[in-house]
Amino acid sequence: MEEPLALEARGLAFSYEGAAILSGLFFGLKKGDFVGLIGPNGAGKTTLLRCLTKLLSPKAGSIILLGRDLLRLTPREIAQKVGVVPQLWQTEFAFTVEEIVRMGRLPYLRRFRPETPEDRAAAQEAMAQTGISHLAARPVTSLSGGELQRVIIAQTLAQWPEVLLLDEPTSH
Repeated sequence: MEEPLALEARGLAFSYEGAAILSGLFFGLKKGDFVGLIGPNGAGKTTLLRCLTKLLSPKAGSIILLGRDLLRLTPREIAQKVGVVPQLWQTEFAFTVEEIVRMGRLPYLRRFRPETPEDRAAAQEAMAQTGISHLAARPVTSLSGGELQRVIIAQTLAQWPEVLLLDEPTSH
């Protein structure tokens, strides 16, 4: 039996206040596919990503994530399968780099239960992969834009997502 597509849009449409942003969009991506979406500002790239993560509900069509209808999945199920690096990310709190990266494990944590050694190892590995291990104890409020972008990528990798969505990941 063939493995389901990782991500599929079937006739996807979305509009803001009557202005069509996405209309009749069809695509299918397999695991391992690497796709870049380019277009001018305001073309709907971020809107598409928000639909693909259920932050916005499409006006028509459907989104299938790993063989399941996205609208039937809980936020926790989506977070366990989809990692997102947003276009903009900021915090006013001086969390350390390691604390931010470990937050990527939240979809796997149970209420009132501590992190497991596996969760801590996932965060350490993600920091190593992105070359930020040396920043682990630094507050994120003290980082450059590029360093912060790598922290958010590490946080997303610590999630162990099956699908990774990056919104302007090289902006810094």
